[in-house]
Amino acid sequence: MSSHIPTTSIARNPISSLCRTRYLTSCIIVRVTYKTQIVVYDNGNQRGKVFLMYLLDGSSEIVATVFDNLCDPFFNRIQEGEMYVLSGFEVMTSSQEYNLVDNELEINFTYTTTLHTSSNDQTIPPIRYNLEPLSSICNKPDLAPVDTIGVCAEVGEVDNRGGYKIREVILREYGTKVMLNLWNDEAENFRGQLNDIILVKGTRVRWYDGTKRLNFDYFSYMEINPDIPEARSLMAQQ
Repeated sequence: MSSHIPTTSIARNPISSLCRTRYLTSCIIVRVTYKTQIVVYDNGNQRGKVFLMYLLDGSSEIVATVFDNLCDPFFNRIQEGEMYVLSGFEVMTSSQEYNLVDNELEINFTYTTTLHTSSNDQTIPPIRYNLEPLSSICNKPDLAPVDTIGVCAEVGEVDNRGGYKIREVILREYGTKVMLNLWNDEAENFRGQLNDIILVKGTRVRWYDGTKRLNFDYFSYMEINPDIPEARSLMAQQ
């Protein structure tokens, strides 16, 4: 069980100050805004498991990855929305696969990583979005991470493609339409309906059939009909 540590009693490093090194004695104090499920990976040379988190403080946002034998000890201790004091981690250049936020670095949990609950800091929001218009997708390079929002204009049925389950959803924003591909569990569990406002975070631009689409994978986050100004503006246009 994590112990509780008040944020005022600890000297901290803001996320924006992190650099590529091991942080063995200093700490960051962050909110976990999103946590994926544990998934199995196989990169051809190694097979294992991993889960990801989005970490946020008052300065910036960063993705943290937890691999293999560290997944089980940490997964149930970490709850979305809660704040934690984190130390003993490693900061590395973000790999293309996990570069999902506006940060070129990522945090990796190691065997020296410690985690304690922290008192809440209400100045840190529950989650941060870097929303871009759907019209910008056509100018993005392949695999670029994108946060965006749009009106659900069409919902396809779950289909099979290359051994994977897929559902195609069309998002519309002020005349621009972009296809959002949902895969596997995300495809089956989608509950959006026509004219719902769909917000996605951590999707990726992918070329397919001569067009650019958005891929929604296990590390992506979705909110349906969020209570934010951008969603209210889209609703008013319908």
